[in-house]
Amino acid sequence: MKLLSRKDEAAAEGNPLVNFGGSFKFYGYWRSQRFDLLPAEKTAADMLVISEESLGQERARLRRAIDYQLTFRPMGRTLIEVERQSTASSF
Repeated sequence: MKLLSRKDEAAAEGNPLVNFGGSFKFYGYWRSQRFDLLPAEKTAADMLVISEESLGQERARLRRAIDYQLTFRPMGRTLIEVERQSTASSF
């Protein structure tokens, strides 16, 4: 809600934002800007383009946040936590 209201405020100030990438990409961009929607150096005549990089960073952050893995100890009786070294599909 806060992001959408901030987007409306920016449009009212003469800074309309066009986002072709969807809400998740827009949210990733907003987080990457530390919750400041418009860069300080942007003027009203500038066009704001949201890069694909913000989406990738947000996907990786989310995957790390919800990724929880267990495996059996060598003797096979108890479980231990393991952590992925990256967001790749294998350890």
